[in-house]
Amino acid sequence: RPPRGQCPWTPKASALLAPMPRAMATASVIATLIPACVAASRTPVPGGRGCWVIDSRAACCLFVDGREDTVYGGQDCVPAKPNVTFDVGVAGAEPVCQPSC
Repeated sequence: RPPRGQCPWTPKASALLAPMPRAMATASVIATLIPACVAASRTPVPGGRGCWVIDSRAACCLFVDGREDTVYGGQDCVPAKPNVTFDVGVAGAEPVCQPSC
C-alpha cells in the first residue's frame, strides 16, 4: 500500500479546491471534505475491478477496490466531492470514485 496521502492520482481543481496546494489535494484530504461514507459493510467491486468503474458517488461508498493484483485491492472506495472528478492521468477519464490510499 502506498503511504497515506501519496496516491498516484489527484482530484481536479474546483472553485473550492483551487486555493489548495496540489500537494494537499489527495484522497485523504478529499475524503475529509465530503460527507463520510456510511455503509454497514462494503463488498469488492464485481469482476475484480477497481473503484474507478463505479459511476455513482453514492454507490462508491458501498465497495472496496476489487483488484487482487495491486496494492489498492481491498481499500475502501471513496467518492469525489460533488462537481469534482479525479485526475488519473488518462485523457477522457474522469472517475468519481477511487481507492482511499
